[in-house]
Amino acid sequence: MYNELRSFNTAKSHWTLLSPDYSTPIATRGTTPPPRSAHSLCAYRDKVVLFGGSGAFIPEIGLRMSFNDLWIWDTKSTDKNKGWKQIIDKGEIPRKRM
Repeated sequence: MYNELRSFNTAKSHWTLLSPDYSTPIATRGTTPPPRSAHSLCAYRDKVVLFGGSGAFIPEIGLRMSFNDLWIWDTKSTDKNKGWKQIIDKGEIPRKRM
């Protein structure tokens, strides 16, 4: 599993790494979602929204980690801390899922 967000430019047929920013020290890279697969990822307006998914296999319990967390990447952000932001949701939160 990888923990990277990439953008594909269809006009130039070129990939660009958005997150993490390997050019900065680990301590200053900001928060990123844990590595996962089998998640939901969709674009809405100028944002990318990530929900849930499956994480690493935990041999002690014989199961794969699963998530019900919500993250947003703002493509238009000019904030110096541009990147993923975890949304602390309220109300009836969906159960963990893949």
